[in-house]
Amino acid sequence: MQPMTFRSTVVLAVDISFLVVPSVVSQPSAILLAHLSTLCTIGSSLVALFLVGQINDSLRGTT
Repeated sequence: MQPMTFRSTVVLAVDISFLVVPSVVSQPSAILLAHLSTLCTIGSSLVALFLVGQINDSLRGTT
């Protein structure tokens, strides 16, 4: 599960960096898509961390 969390982190960094590009700032649709991608990436990271926590708990025998 850790590679998925790592990929989400990389995609998040790329999304944020993409918003800094001057030619993107003048295109509202590109900004909207970058924001949506950022929100989806944050959600994916949170779900991955939640699932990793559940797996760790089940391996320890606690619920």
